[in-house]
Amino acid sequence: MRTHTTLVINPKGGSGKTTVATNLASYFASMKVPTTLMDYDPQGSSLNWLKQRPMDVARIHGANAAPAKPGRMRSFDMRVPED
Repeated sequence: MRTHTTLVINPKGGSGKTTVATNLASYFASMKVPTTLMDYDPQGSSLNWLKQRPMDVARIHGANAAPAKPGRMRSFDMRVPED
């Protein structure tokens, strides 16, 4: 099975990043693709959304990837790890 990574990023707040990311995660999970949603936002909106999902829908693994200390994000913080 091939692994795909999709990164939804925009420096502007309120641009719909969480909405796009959660909808993409839902789509891929419903297609039976193992799905992990990594939330880099200290607010944790994606993870809160996952907690509210019904138990009878396709599973999405959630990962808190937000920096422990909110502050300036550097480019190396956003790199996707290699397999």
